[in-house]
Amino acid sequence: MKDYYTYCYMDEYNKPYYIGQGKGNRIDGKHTNVVKPPKHRRVFLKQNLTKEESLIHERYMISVLGRKCNNTGILVNLQEGVITQDLNEYYKEHYHKQKEYYSIKNKEYREKNKEELKEYSRQYFQKNKEKKNRQQRERRRLRKLQNQDT
Repeated sequence: MKDYYTYCYMDEYNKPYYIGQGKGNRIDGKHTNVVKPPKHRRVFLKQNLTKEESLIHERYMISVLGRKCNNTGILVNLQEGVITQDLNEYYKEHYHKQKEYYSIKNKEYREKNKEELKEYSRQYFQKNKEKKNRQQRERRRLRKLQNQDT
């Protein structure tokens, strides 16, 4: 039966911080190591899946977004996702196809939006440079005040 789904918990900035899979009301269920967000920040990623499909999709999403515990990404998931031995070969094939697809899509996107991305990067670094300069000026001012006090 296709009564499984994958879901995501979003933080206040709509950034995912936990990926899970289940059926029934698992999305609303208790989790041991995760703070459950308000209902409006609990998102269904895929529905009407078999158990195997939901396990594969959960593991795939965790691998794409990465986990904080091993310094590979943004999720608080402690495990890569559960997968049984008989699914392992199917998962490997599916994962590599998806990885190849997104690699091609990312390359196409970068080529298509090269100038826009370059301008965004320039603005980002300029903004951070200004912030860094303000911080340095503030540190110098504080040191100068401390030197005057002594």
